[in-house]
Amino acid sequence: MDWKQAHFCILNLTFLGVILVLLKSIFAPGKFQITAKTYSFPESVILPEWQFQSSYPLSNLRGRIYQYKRDKINLQIEMQYEFGANEELFRQYNPKINSANKTAAIIREKNKIGAYSLSIEKNRAYLRSCINPYAPAVITKEQFVYNRYTFDLRLDRLLPVFLQQEPVLNRQCFWAHLSVPVQNSSSENAYQVLENAWISWYPYWHSRFP
Repeated sequence: MDWKQAHFCILNLTFLGVILVLLKSIFAPGKFQITAKTYSFPESVILPEWQFQSSYPLSNLRGRIYQYKRDKINLQIEMQYEFGANEELFRQYNPKINSANKTAAIIREKNKIGAYSLSIEKNRAYLRSCINPYAPAVITKEQFVYNRYTFDLRLDRLLPVFLQQEPVLNRQCFWAHLSVPVQNSSSENAYQVLENAWISWYPYWHSRFP
């Protein structure tokens, strides 16, 4: 058997495994129920080129706010862990919807990181994104759903899903909200500060899902 034949057999086995898992989850769901997971946020996270100032938990206890400083720039990062469909948050932070309190959001993408939005709200520049397992970050519900069906059906997840130890689709998300004051700088300068911080911030969280 040459390499092409072996590769074709692996693909067929993977496809068959995915079909079996989906059929079992639909016709024989058993007693498995998705229980909401929790995440213990660290009190401090190192962010290169920035000096950590302080952190405190969100009032809903599902996240934490981190504060950093570099020169005269104060950077605030709000992290929130969600386990579920995330539909309400995707509606709330939908970059395609404008409001009186914020400018029209810009959607950008970084290679190997994913999508995020940039906007100005009440004299602050914001970068928002949903960090999700196995896949690049997203900022719209459509991107999130695409990632679930593209990246969640993995060979290494077939057994735990078949045994109903994990759900078929992993809907976890770390919502990241990075913001800095706009002050006298242009919005594009503020966006550049946020994007540079985001590039350093993202890798730590992408590997921290419970």
